[in-house]
Amino acid sequence: MDNYFNHHFHFITANRKTGGHILDGQFQNAKVEVDPLSNVEIDLPRTAEFDHANLGEGKPPEVNRVER
Repeated sequence: MDNYFNHHFHFITANRKTGGHILDGQFQNAKVEVDPLSNVEIDLPRTAEFDHANLGEGKPPEVNRVER
């Protein structure tokens, strides 16, 4: 039986030095932890460059590359 998921997952290593996206995969003896959150705090940069970033219509190629 094939196990397939169609979700957007993130991962981080135990030493917290590496992380990223999981878009596809097959796993054996996987350990999954879910952290039910009631809120999320996002600390954005406080710079003029960030404040005036032109993201244009839709996703710029850089963001699209990271998300795929």
